Amino acid sequence: MHPSGTDQGQVSLLYVDDEPSLLELGKIYLEKTGDFSVTTALSGEDALRILADHPFDVIVSDYQMPGGMDGIAFLRHLRSAGDGTPFIIFTGKGREEVVIEALNGGADFYLQKGGNPKAQFAELSNKILYAICRKRAEERLAHSHDLMRYIIEHNNAAVAVHDRDLRYIFVSQRYLDTYGVTEANVIGRHHYEVFPDLPWKWREIHRKVLAGEGVFRADEDPYPRSDGGTDWTRWECRPWYESDGSIGGLIVYTEIITERKLAEDELRRKNEELADEKALLEAIFSSVPGMFYLYDSEGHLIRWNAHHETMTGYSPEELSKMQLLDWFSGDATSQAEVLEGVRRITTEGFGEAEADLQKKDGTTIPMYFTVCPLTLHGRQYFTGVGIDTTRLKRAEQEFLLKDAAIESSNNGIAITDLDGILTYVNPAFLSLWGYAGSEEVIGRPATSFWVSEKAAEDVIAMEKRDGTWSGELKGLRKDGSPIDIQLSASLVHDASGLPVAMMGSFIDITERKRAETALRESEEKFRTLFETMAPGVFYQKSDGTPIDINSAALRMFGVTREQFMGRDSYDPRWKVVSENGVHLPPEQHPSMIALRSGIAVRDTVLGVFNPMKDDMTWILINATPQFREGETTPYQVFVTMSDITGVKAAEKALHSANRKLQILSRVTRHDIQNRIMSLQGYLALAEDLGENPEQRKYLDEVKRASTIIQDQIAFTGHYEDVGMGRPTWIPLSMVIGTIEKTRIPIRNHCSNLSIFADPMLEKVFANLLDNTVRYADGATGIDIRCEERDGDLLIIWEDDGPGIPDDQKELIFERGFGKNTGFGLFLAVEIVSITGITLCETGIYGRGARFEMQVPKGGWTASSSP
Repeated sequence: MHPSGTDQGQVSLLYVDDEPSLLELGKIYLEKTGDFSVTTALSGEDALRILADHPFDVIVSDYQMPGGMDGIAFLRHLRSAGDGTPFIIFTGKGREEVVIEALNGGADFYLQKGGNPKAQFAELSNKILYAICRKRAEERLAHSHDLMRYIIEHNNAAVAVHDRDLRYIFVSQRYLDTYGVTEANVIGRHHYEVFPDLPWKWREIHRKVLAGEGVFRADEDPYPRSDGGTDWTRWECRPWYESDGSIGGLIVYTEIITERKLAEDELRRKNEELADEKALLEAIFSSVPGMFYLYDSEGHLIRWNAHHETMTGYSPEELSKMQLLDWFSGDATSQAEVLEGVRRITTEGFGEAEADLQKKDGTTIPMYFTVCPLTLHGRQYFTGVGIDTTRLKRAEQEFLLKDAAIESSNNGIAITDLDGILTYVNPAFLSLWGYAGSEEVIGRPATSFWVSEKAAEDVIAMEKRDGTWSGELKGLRKDGSPIDIQLSASLVHDASGLPVAMMGSFIDITERKRAETALRESEEKFRTLFETMAPGVFYQKSDGTPIDINSAALRMFGVTREQFMGRDSYDPRWKVVSENGVHLPPEQHPSMIALRSGIAVRDTVLGVFNPMKDDMTWILINATPQFREGETTPYQVFVTMSDITGVKAAEKALHSANRKLQILSRVTRHDIQNRIMSLQGYLALAEDLGENPEQRKYLDEVKRASTIIQDQIAFTGHYEDVGMGRPTWIPLSMVIGTIEKTRIPIRNHCSNLSIFADPMLEKVFANLLDNTVRYADGATGIDIRCEERDGDLLIIWEDDGPGIPDDQKELIFERGFGKNTGFGLFLAVEIVSITGITLCETGIYGRGARFEMQVPKGGWTASSSP
């Protein structure tokens, strides 16, 4: 059978099988898409005859065929003859050893027959296309590799390629010949190991190229020979790049031009040929980092590399049809700029530019382009490389941002070399040390800015050893004044990880250090006061856990600090009773009430068992909750205590004495009252019997005296109750409401106020009312008002009667003054004075009486209860 004719773009395929029906079926399926042109053969021998006259893109063969040549033998015959046409075994045999034999024989793919024919031939079609693509790619790669090696080997320059560690990875034959070395002696070895006497200038150039500082070259450069002579060289040292854009190493081109120096005429004669070769070589190697392109003079893209395809998204077929202007924006202005650039390159010989490259999907990439014209075989071309600068642009922006941040930082920032010499400072550094300009400090050693240069040297040594250092040092400003500095220093590394500089950040902490010293002194004073003050003090957290306690409180509790800190308010070892001796549960402790309610608990009397005294200690306790700003829940409670055990004992003794005196007073008063009653009875009888006016006069005097005695005895009954009850918080509205109603109405203007007073407070208001009723003739009403004055509370009792004469304003409070018993206002003053309340009369005579009770700060509260 004969090969089918192929249309342009179709794949020519030779299909070999001993089954005609399978050959016909395969031909139908494969040619159905229009991608393949299929020629069939019934045996390996038949296929060899066809191949002798007609090459094919791919061969598909059955494994087992009758006759002397099966599929594997057919394959081996082709491979032994040097035929590398892609070969696919398509057979019904599925044994593993058959697959291995086929692949070892050089088959590209192995496909087992069977199953759905449509799916079977679709898979075969895919494998055919893949095999062809792989074959063509290998051919292009081999061609490019051979072309590049040919160019390098036939170039006048000696070429060496090094990795980042300066180890040889490639050398040209001319390099080996020029320097008298062999490939085995250099590949894999360090450049400085091969040439240990290499001048320092070259080592510095290598460092700069690897650091990305550019391409270095020289047209004429002397190089000392080992025999003492000098060669003139023309060289170039440039980086080569990895696929990710990072520098992978460097390429060194070296050409011995000694003969040119000696014979310029001979060199000029060969210059044109050398220039062409050099231009082509430079163009090829310049393409390594990114897109390589070669355009003809009409703008058609002639050659490109793989980067060109991946970066733009175009297929090789599409690229082959594109022109220069297709890569840029379609507006006339952009295209005119491109054409102007081409014209400039033509006249000036080289060009570089930044522009946005338009991809297939319509997006653009910022690019850096280099273009140079060259003439090959009498025709004009343009070649160059395009590098994606997206990361570079981003890095530039980040660098500018970081640079601006450092310049505008409030922290002083300085950079030194590895010897500690300043190379950069920001404005904040100058301000911190009091310098006007950087020229005053650049070039100075960093150690000269500190009070102790030895300490600064130690910091630099530790920074070099550990990579970082942070701490506090005392600096010395330009004017000689000291300054406390918080320093954070670290090494700066280059891309290879080697340290290249040192950087420090400086913060002025002088004021903070002064504040810390003041705070420390204040805390020491507070701790001294806290530990030596007479009242007991302790703190608790919101959950009742203790925070701290002073010595006075520990003595009152009879425990050590360790014992107290190991307990909370719920610890059963606390034995606490209320003032009346009843056990007090933990939740009723003043500190817990204050934490729970958020309200201070004042003047609570508790008894706490003191194990050191084996007795109760009575304390007067105040608990104040404390809040953080903006919070409504206490985070701790502050508790103060006073030991009132002695006071309680004195109160008990006084109460006992008062009780005895009260009993004696009552017995005596009872006996006197009985005698007075008897006396008054006899006086009444004497009045009935006596007719003598002089006698009646004397009897009236005796009667008046007995009445006075009776009133005084009644006063002692009231007075003996003053101070017997413990002062308590009394709501004003409640006590005013107990006043007996009279003909004069009372208007109370005080509400939600309570005062700390003796329980007999109601007697005070009763006596004030009695005074108004008895002496305020014509009064129509009484007003009771409350006013705050400098933290104190004024309770004002005011009527609209005639008032008190100025000369009697103080006398009315003396015992015995007045028309009645003379004890009312005297008793009122005695009752309120128990809790520090004063009573005076401040009215204007003729406008009414005005009595003012002044309650001291802390003795009243604006609520119904404290």
